[in-house]
Amino acid sequence: MTLMATMLADMPDLRLRVQHQHVPDQFGYCADCRDNIRWPCEVYRIAAEAERRGGAVAPWSAPAPVRGRFI
Repeated sequence: MTLMATMLADMPDLRLRVQHQHVPDQFGYCADCRDNIRWPCEVYRIAAEAERRGGAVAPWSAPAPVRGRFI
């Protein structure tokens, strides 16, 4: 899991997609995994670990650069 989390930390768009798809259903199972896997599934755990490792920020979530005079 460590290698996958390290790699996923540098792919914030993929990490966010995984975290949005692998969510619990009304019965406590992962909505995206097959075979009735309890949530949090291993895929979600890897994405959560990648988020804790603090990889790159998704381009659309980064603050816009400030333009103007420097004081």
